[in-house]
Amino acid sequence: MRPNTPHAVFTLEHSVFEGGHFYATSTIRDTLYGLIHCFVVERYISNTSHGASRFLLRQMLAFYHTALVKGEVERDGESTAWAHVPNLETMDGFKELLTVCYLGVLMNVLDFETYSYPGQEPGAALTLKQEQRHMLHDYNTMSLLNRLACTHARGLALDLLEWVECNYELRETIPGESAVIKDMHSVFALAMNRLCLSLMLYKQLAQQQSIEGAPNCTLEAIRMQLRDIFPAEHYLQVGIDQAIVHIYSTEEYDSLDASMSLDIDLDEDFLYFTVPHLSAWTPRTPWNSMDNPWTFNLMVYFLLL
Repeated sequence: MRPNTPHAVFTLEHSVFEGGHFYATSTIRDTLYGLIHCFVVERYISNTSHGASRFLLRQMLAFYHTALVKGEVERDGESTAWAHVPNLETMDGFKELLTVCYLGVLMNVLDFETYSYPGQEPGAALTLKQEQRHMLHDYNTMSLLNRLACTHARGLALDLLEWVECNYELRETIPGESAVIKDMHSVFALAMNRLCLSLMLYKQLAQQQSIEGAPNCTLEAIRMQLRDIFPAEHYLQVGIDQAIVHIYSTEEYDSLDASMSLDIDLDEDFLYFTVPHLSAWTPRTPWNSMDNPWTFNLMVYFLLL
């Protein structure tokens, strides 16, 4: 059964069931839709959440990074691992990789533990001091290991996006004219903008109908998580911040389509071409290096707590 598929179990007598889940590259976009649906309206459409599954998504991201950026997965030979890598010469493959990267970027935002203070019951009020620690310092039920894993996932996602920009061109076909080369950063930022805007609009509509999702999660809490993912000048953060401005502007909100898609929305007339050695590829600072200020600050934060 594909992900994000409505289903129910019916038996003629009392029964005990055992099942499982797996992720596939070919259906990862449906996985994104399902994860967001469960995050926003979890108690309305599901009887449980699968927080442990995030580990598998991070493993997928790490595998793509190993295969594409590091080049450590054989394309030929007896290994069949390469068959699971998205084909970046097709729009479907491009969207599949982009989806996994954006799941990596939003891993912390879509984690249920992000929105609850340690020991807080669903819907329970916090003391003033607890509220300050939770809102100002992002103190929540996520473990140190999980936070570092989310940081690692964001780093891998950024590496993959930069690698794609260095090795591929995205061209828009215009009838009767030469193909126009699209700026990759603009495309990445626009897709992220639309995804975050749809997420926040969805949450806003759910709140208006009193439909509960992740415990203690509100539209304002999502906004606070989104606004500090990257430095303000980063191209992805610019796209995210524009989405935040739109959702909090009454004038803009009135013009929004309530049926906005959660898909990685790109025009279907794009063609994607391989361009070897488009530009030099320079790996980022290792995520666990003490020279990386983000990692160092995160470690200091937990030591202070």
